[in-house]
This record gives sequence, C-alpha cells and structure tokens, in this order.
Amino acid sequence: MLKTYANIAIDQIQDGKKQFVSTFVKNTPIAQIMNTFVDTQSAYTKAAVALSIDTLTSFSKVLANPSTYKSKQV
Repeated sequence: MLKTYANIAIDQIQDGKKQFVSTFVKNTPIAQIMNTFVDTQSAYTKAAVALSIDTLTSFSKVLANPSTYKSKQV
C-alpha cells in the first residue's frame, strides 16, 4: 500500500515535469529527449523507493520478532 502511494506521488511529480516541458520547450527533438529523461528518472525512482520499502519491511519484521532478542548460549 505504501508503494502505491509513493508511486502516485512520483507520477504526479513526473507529470508536472512533463507538463513543464510541453509548455515551455518548443523544440520538438529536445522536448522528446527531456521527456525520455523524465520517464527514465521515474522508473529509477520507483525502483529505488520499492527497494527501500522492501528493505525497511524486512528489517522491521526482524526487529519485531521476539526471538531476535533472545540470548544464545555458547
């Protein structure tokens, strides 16, 4: 669920960037390159956020497990 909200926020920011490009960049080849960059940036950001959320989820599951804190006898 958190990933969904993060992706919505990322999409909104990237859509704003694309709107800026379409409004102010009148040179079509440059606009296409900039939009490609925004798409690539979006994909990278979504992957980084997903990995961060997965890592945090795994880490919190380990910390929430009571057996993590039991001392082991040697």
